[in-house]
Amino acid sequence: MEDLLCQDNFMRIHRSTILNLDHIDAVSKNTVHVGEHRLPVSDLYKEAFMDFLTKWMG
Repeated sequence: MEDLLCQDNFMRIHRSTILNLDHIDAVSKNTVHVGEHRLPVSDLYKEAFMDFLTKWMG
C-alpha cells in the first residue's frame, strides 16, 4: 500500500501509521497532532520525519 501513495504527501511515522503530511496540525516531542488525534512517531522513523520537518520549515 505504501508504494502506491505519493511520496511527496505521505510518510510512514510508525510501523502501523502512514501520515498524510498535508493534515499535520502540530508536532510535539514524539507525537504528531492531526485534528483530535495524537499519532506517535516511533524511534525507527523519527530521524526521517525530523529531516522532513527541517526541510519543510525552511
